[in-house]
Amino acid sequence: MNRRKLAAPAVAVIALAPAATACQPVVDYFGPRPDATLVELAQSAEADAQALSATDPGHADLRQGQADALYAEVARLCGTQDGQVPASCEVAHSAEDSSAGETVGGQTAAGEGAGDSADPAAVLTRARDEVLGQLTSVTAESRPLVTGQAIDLSAAVNDLAAESGGPDAPEPEPTPELAVDALDPEQTDTARELLDWEYQQSFGLDFARAFAEPWLEPIIDARLDNHAHLTAQLQQALAATGEVPQPAAGYEPAGLELPTDAASAGQFVRSLRESNAETWRAAATDEAARLSGQSASTEWRDWLIAVAAHS
Repeated sequence: MNRRKLAAPAVAVIALAPAATACQPVVDYFGPRPDATLVELAQSAEADAQALSATDPGHADLRQGQADALYAEVARLCGTQDGQVPASCEVAHSAEDSSAGETVGGQTAAGEGAGDSADPAAVLTRARDEVLGQLTSVTAESRPLVTGQAIDLSAAVNDLAAESGGPDAPEPEPTPELAVDALDPEQTDTARELLDWEYQQSFGLDFARAFAEPWLEPIIDARLDNHAHLTAQLQQALAATGEVPQPAAGYEPAGLELPTDAASAGQFVRSLRESNAETWRAAATDEAARLSGQSASTEWRDWLIAVAAHS
């Protein structure tokens, strides 16, 4: 009898046993991985929330909500296995592995410090800049979420600046300045659509002013100034293309019925503002979704985000 030949199958069975029992670790090793950019943004947002909890609870809630949304997006991209996120996609939250003010994602969480010393304006400005800087690194399907967060952070920074200025502070620019050397064809089409939208806004607000109560008139006037500023910038950007659309004789802005009295004027102005915010947010999101690569020019995208934050 050849004992060496008979022993071979037994050795093979024994050799296979560890492989069978190691199946789950192998799956974990070769399983899906969390999006590193989203994880970094989520951890930064969570660290900011911790740092702002004492000095600015409202904006701490904003950042915690953004962190939760980013962690949920990471889990969505990974998918589920038996109703659970695969172990290979598990992510340590910043609260589990770092305290506020320590380094998260290679940066100092909460910027200026933690706890009672955290400066909300500095924290949110750093957060806005970080999100804008990472937008082109985020996958296209996650970019709408991150773009929305960039808009909300920009709006929060604007609000803090307005609050800190006091009653004697000079009036800020109604909207940021547009600094784009040239628009590509898709950007040109968007600019034309937005210019037509601005014409509609100005027409609708001017019409509503004739019926508005006295307290509403200065609000309408401020918005008219803002839309005039945007109109001028869009016209200037489109002048390089050789064709600047002109306003029509009349409009039904956003499909809304024009007001006929003070009550309908107030509702019209509110609805128009909501539609305006949605329009600019959608334009910013669409532009962010189509850009890819760190070399992409982001001036137009960043301007759209800034305008959406002011809307």
